[in-house]
Amino acid sequence: MSDPDQTQEEEGLTEMGILDHLEELRWCIVRVAVILGVLFPLGVIFSNDIVDYIVGLSNVPSFIAIGPAEIFMQKFRIGFMVALYFSLPYALLQVWRFVSPGLYEQEKDMGKYAATASYILFLLGSLFGIMVIIPICLNFFSSLESQYVRYTPNLTEMVSFVLRIAAATGIASQLPVIVVLLFALGLVSIETLVRIRPWVIVVTFAVAALLTPPDVTSQLLLGGPTWLIYELSIIVCRILNIGSDEDSKKHSGLIKAAAFLALFTIVFGGAFGVWYTWNWYKTDAATALVVNSHDIEEYRKLWKTEAGPAKLAKSLEEDRTEAEQKNALTVLTENWQDEKLTDGMRQSALNFVFKPELLLTASDTGLKLDFKLDRKYNLPVNAEFYWQLKINDRSIMWPNADNNYKYTFAKEKPPETLIRENVLLTLKAAQEVLKVSEDYRLTAVLKVVKAENIDGSVAAWADEVSSKEVPHTVGNAKKE
Repeated sequence: MSDPDQTQEEEGLTEMGILDHLEELRWCIVRVAVILGVLFPLGVIFSNDIVDYIVGLSNVPSFIAIGPAEIFMQKFRIGFMVALYFSLPYALLQVWRFVSPGLYEQEKDMGKYAATASYILFLLGSLFGIMVIIPICLNFFSSLESQYVRYTPNLTEMVSFVLRIAAATGIASQLPVIVVLLFALGLVSIETLVRIRPWVIVVTFAVAALLTPPDVTSQLLLGGPTWLIYELSIIVCRILNIGSDEDSKKHSGLIKAAAFLALFTIVFGGAFGVWYTWNWYKTDAATALVVNSHDIEEYRKLWKTEAGPAKLAKSLEEDRTEAEQKNALTVLTENWQDEKLTDGMRQSALNFVFKPELLLTASDTGLKLDFKLDRKYNLPVNAEFYWQLKINDRSIMWPNADNNYKYTFAKEKPPETLIRENVLLTLKAAQEVLKVSEDYRLTAVLKVVKAENIDGSVAAWADEVSSKEVPHTVGNAKKE
């Protein structure tokens, strides 16, 4: 039988040990809370800079705040998340100090590596979300804006979106740490990891759908890399398992080479993908006219610079977003009478607003040519145009004036779309030319017959406007 005094002493020691652990846990929580309290004001101070960065990514001039305390609450929310991110290493250190006394030496070594890798991967994953996934998603969302639907995000929803993506990518990056740690502790085998791969893929995309907004783009951008991370984890486990059994010993060289090759491909490919995407955005931003393509005031500031008018006019001829070209044209028309606006710049605006399109199709009855004009914007000029078809350098005109197009400026004039269908039925001369089996360059032309500035003076600067050249050889037209 055991001695009662000894039993009582052991019980007292056990009770004392539990209290000591609780006391240590309390102090760990207190120390983490103090660090959070110190970093929180700094996060609030820099919250405006963070919001400005998100606004720049969103391609909008500003966000809207509906609730009376919405701006105030979002500042605190951003400040708390910033403090949480930067205090995470210290929090992990406190957790490690709390649990490490109860671990074996081998487990302590694994824990140190796991904690370090966990934090590094969490930061890299969050940066991937902020620098790659979020810009792609926000560019896609803003591109859906039209003249009838204005894209004006809410501050709370946008902050929630950014924080969710950053947290989701950070959490997803923990997968290799979890998988490798479970394998190193002997809780799972490589065969098990391979067998459950289909389930992991399904769960990965299901969780990505829950953590991201309800759109396929952000779900794929989170689920796809997470799946690749899981495959990377299996490769790391295979490397760690080399030489542990007879089968792997026989093929250790081959397995090692294949594993390291796959590991290098994934790591290098992922790093190259992040670098390429970031460099693409950086280059795109550097070539943009202004920082925020939706802010008309930035274009007005650009106009006041020495090279501003020329840059605005040239942007109408370049491959730029609709928002950029719309704002550039708006500023040019606001300063239409300014002496800094040359005749060539006015002609660029004329080409942009009245640029026709030539549609070449082939049907059972023969070749078909349609002219199309899609005018979305207004220009301070009154003009009368005449449609022409240019074949190489030869211009063929209609035999009558039925195809004249007259434009009279009005500030609130609605957009219009004009189509001249099957123009070859009218242009007999063009039919005869195109019957010959040769190569031709076809162009739809709006020939300026008469043009006046809105003050009644002659617009001598106005010249013809042409579509892009359409190459034609017999049989190459699109089938109708």
